[in-house]
Amino acid sequence: MGELIPKALIDSARPEYWISFLETYATYCAERDLPLDARVARSDRDRWYRTLQKVVRGHDPARPDGLRAASKRLAHVADDGGRERLVACLRRRNLGGELVIERRTDLELALAVFHKHPTVFEEAALFKQAALKDNFWEYLPHRPTRILNSPSAETEETLRAAMSEHHYGYGHTAYCRLDVEPTPHEIRFVFSRGNAHRSHGIVSPSDERDQIDYTPELHDVALLDRATGRLSLSCGKLPHVEFARRLFGCVLFNDPRYFSGDAIYSGAPLLEAGEAALSTRGIAGLRQVVLRTVSLRRDDGRIRVLGAEEGSVFPEDAAHLERYAREGCRVTSMRFDLLYGNSGHLRPLEIHTPNHIIFDRQIAEHAVREFLVARGFAYYGDDHLDLAA
Repeated sequence: MGELIPKALIDSARPEYWISFLETYATYCAERDLPLDARVARSDRDRWYRTLQKVVRGHDPARPDGLRAASKRLAHVADDGGRERLVACLRRRNLGGELVIERRTDLELALAVFHKHPTVFEEAALFKQAALKDNFWEYLPHRPTRILNSPSAETEETLRAAMSEHHYGYGHTAYCRLDVEPTPHEIRFVFSRGNAHRSHGIVSPSDERDQIDYTPELHDVALLDRATGRLSLSCGKLPHVEFARRLFGCVLFNDPRYFSGDAIYSGAPLLEAGEAALSTRGIAGLRQVVLRTVSLRRDDGRIRVLGAEEGSVFPEDAAHLERYAREGCRVTSMRFDLLYGNSGHLRPLEIHTPNHIIFDRQIAEHAVREFLVARGFAYYGDDHLDLAA
């Protein structure tokens, strides 16, 4: 999870915040000549921050594992959007009013919450994990449904217990924690669970061979769109996805088949309109769409792939695509590159029909979905755009 704290971010927090964070590791800091004294830090600021960089970022086999892990969690939570997420978690628990009111940088707020409200900090870290998920299977309800109320504590416990029992049956641990994050547009369910037990050979800090036994923590995410009732699942392998689909239908709507397996995504626009299907006209925030590859299935089951990772189906393979369309081939997957707003970076979007989408939800998700609906690549229900507006 995450990288080390960026150097520029470290300097954005005043010494007293770092000192509170590092108090647990006072002995290690003393050994590395980092005085945990705000007056000393201010009197020789440049030197103190240079030493701080080495303590929280430098390559040091002797650095305590707890400090290493805590530094990575800080980098994870204090990244883009971290402040809003921390504030939301504090307010849901009626905590930290003084932390929010006082003028603090994003990292200072993260350090303060880490020190004063560690449970809230860990909750924010979990929800950040959900935001980073990019690989989802999506299912529509039988009819467009506005989701107005968040689930009750009893409903949450039913979901958690069922997920725990399901994964325990696959040889995973029984541990399962559920955190729920209601937002104006969706309800996010984050299941933290233990995977199967593992053992690996390692080289210890003293350069000796050793063995480490551990259980990896995994995070399964379910997103319930408030406007349409669409369920998006990132739960690993397909059997776990199918179980979650039935579980949410059964627990929330008393119908295990409530979220249907009907097709959401289609490649038909490419076969019918060709390159015109990639037009971004009328889609605010989206400048260009490039089709990198497309996979098609013939009636005899054979798969044909057009395009290349760094190439483009149009115009190079336009004639082949037209021929496959005449032969009645069906599109099974598409990989696009999208150019947003003023960004100069292309961002990937991958679709596997009928229900699988892979893309970065943190970047202009509404523009992506609006494009897919407008060009016929996606169907989210007849009232999707009206409800989502």
